[in-house]
Amino acid sequence: MVGGVKTLYAVLLALVLGCGCEKG
Repeated sequence: MVGGVKTLYAVLLALVLGCGCEKG
């Protein structure tokens, strides 16, 4: 359960950083 949360958070963070890089 914890591993799933970490994975989900990692994916979400990657998407946020990706959008930031594309916009910025």
